[in-house]
Amino acid sequence: MTIGDLSYSWYLWHWPFIVFAASIWPGSGTRIAVVAAGVALIPAVSSYLFVENRFRFRSDLLGWRAAPLALVCIVIPAVLCLSLIALSHRLQSADTRTMVDAQSLHADVIRGCNGLHPVAALPAECTWSVPNPHGTVYLVGDSNAGHFTEPIAAASNALGYDFVAATSAGCGFADLISIESGSELAKCRGHVAEAMHTFVTIKPSVVVISSSTPDIIWTPDRWLKDPYTGEIARTRTKKLDLYQRTMTRQLADLEAAGIHAVLVRTIPHLHWRPLDCGIDVYLSPSACATVDTRARIEHDQHRSGMPNRGLSTRCRRQLGST
Repeated sequence: MTIGDLSYSWYLWHWPFIVFAASIWPGSGTRIAVVAAGVALIPAVSSYLFVENRFRFRSDLLGWRAAPLALVCIVIPAVLCLSLIALSHRLQSADTRTMVDAQSLHADVIRGCNGLHPVAALPAECTWSVPNPHGTVYLVGDSNAGHFTEPIAAASNALGYDFVAATSAGCGFADLISIESGSELAKCRGHVAEAMHTFVTIKPSVVVISSSTPDIIWTPDRWLKDPYTGEIARTRTKKLDLYQRTMTRQLADLEAAGIHAVLVRTIPHLHWRPLDCGIDVYLSPSACATVDTRARIEHDQHRSGMPNRGLSTRCRRQLGST
């Protein structure tokens, strides 16, 4: 028996070993992959001698007689797979279920409201309506804004306002052109410009804006360009300054049109990712967790350039009177 004889069995076994090893010991790099591939030789030898050769040299498994074997080879893995899926749900702790639920899609995505749809022509499913509304509340921004869809929809409806989700993943709600890898990406800016024009025309009661500003400001190879002056901001400091000036101008335009604006800070970015912990995180989500202090979160948010801006006095008075 040579390595050549084992090549097919080894090919079948090495990849599952590598995948599971990387999941159990995340961050181990290529070393764990090499070790896992080597360990996979053990089941490869066993399957070659006791499974592959056993059936390969049987002369009676021809024609229709091979059908039951083929059926068993399909049915057993399918049953085991379904059993593992059912068992995994039963073994999940309450914390694990909470973590899994937190990764589910938000209503703006489920209803098809997340994209470069013109705000003036959104699908009907993007509006949460109430009878005889006092006005309309719009939510705009990237996927960061999408996190707020359900609570803002519920709060708006409870206060007697229609709610409209008009989010766009990857597009912060800033009247700027992104430049990535030397190419201008103007589609997001066009979406923002159309939305601002629509808002000034239809005059909603409130526009809630939220974007993942760390992604905009901190990404080194992502630049910002002012579409009016042609100014290009390449460094973090200049991008932060241009972004703040642009947001200030947009908020002023909304206020001048009599539209109340609410600017919501970016959701805190954790310094660890649960899924990087591999299988351990599903068994116990706190197994590899770290603690982020409020001071560090507020420091990062300050660096992101998103100022604290709550409801204006007039907006609170308007909504509170319902």
